Amino acid sequence: MFLDNTRLLKGLRDIGNFFYVRKVIKKNIGGAEWQSHNLRADWVSRIYTVINLKQEDAGEMEQVRQAKIVMKLKPINDYLRSLELDEVIYPSVEKVNDLSYLVVYSPYFTTLTLWFLVKLLLVCGFLLIGLPIILI
Repeated sequence: MFLDNTRLLKGLRDIGNFFYVRKVIKKNIGGAEWQSHNLRADWVSRIYTVINLKQEDAGEMEQVRQAKIVMKLKPINDYLRSLELDEVIYPSVEKVNDLSYLVVYSPYFTTLTLWFLVKLLLVCGFLLIGLPIILI
């Protein structure tokens, strides 16, 4: 059921987290530390960066390269933790080529989906439309 209290509260919390991440990005996007980590952001509050390995790492096994990626991500993760984003975003790593990896930090949504938003708007619309009828 859509009006289940826990599902509705989780959805509203997801919306609040989205706006919190967006506010923190807007506040810090021009900062020196943001620029030093080569971070970028898009309109849906995802944070991007590219991690480049050294040329001599090209011959390493994939597990060794992944360990080096994790080591290079530690300063970025520490910075995002200092912005208090560590509990509301999660990273995903995508290989671009042998030496470059795209890291995307996305907001973590448990309930918020397009279908949830449509149902929420429909319920709010029905409540607003039905409210004047009840008052008459």
